[in-house]
Amino acid sequence: MVEIYRVLMKIFCTGVSGSGKADYLKESTKWCSEQKREKIRLINIGDLMFETARKLGQEIKEEKYLIYPSLH
Repeated sequence: MVEIYRVLMKIFCTGVSGSGKADYLKESTKWCSEQKREKIRLINIGDLMFETARKLGQEIKEEKYLIYPSLH
């Protein structure tokens, strides 16, 4: 009997803001999903920061979001 184990993997990618890493990762995620037929979840921390700020009624300018203090 063959047992199949699924391996859960977390990969963290960092880079300079505005370098295009999010677009690259979206395309890479799409390609990998198509090739392996596996669900890959991409979480963009920048998007989460803007979403959290909106929920808290804060306006954050995209070009300055790295200099803001904690929102909670």
